[in-house]
Amino acid sequence: MPLIYCARGGFVETYLDVKERRRYMYRLNFRNLTQDRVDVSPGLYIIDVGLGTIPSMTFRIYRVLRATTVAFYTDSVPTSYLEFTKCTCAMQRLINYEPQGFEEIVYMVVSNGGGSVALVMDALLDSQVVKPYVDSIYESSDHNHVMIYRVVGVSPIR
Repeated sequence: MPLIYCARGGFVETYLDVKERRRYMYRLNFRNLTQDRVDVSPGLYIIDVGLGTIPSMTFRIYRVLRATTVAFYTDSVPTSYLEFTKCTCAMQRLINYEPQGFEEIVYMVVSNGGGSVALVMDALLDSQVVKPYVDSIYESSDHNHVMIYRVVGVSPIR
């Protein structure tokens, strides 16, 4: 679809970036992207938010968060990042659960309901916090029934 039609529909916004020699830049306008039903494959989505700011959110992260049944997040992820997607999922702090309880919830949502679970984190800050939870999925006898996907946001460090 040509950019002009996306702009007319309100899906793309134009702004003037004075740092880039007064060039016109374009970015997605997530406020106008509304879909009641977003389809993603059932599984566990490990989402690395990178900077954790709304401008660094990719469309894939937006879609996955909108479609998840349960979104677990670490303390380094701002809740405004999750609330921005208007997700109707249950948002849970990861540290409120033991790895075994996390594994049971993931298995129940994915295998029984055909849904998806998101684990939202910052890979630079939370890799050691998240490791036991991800390991519990890999070590589970039910691992064959749970697909694990990695979704990465925008980060200037990578």
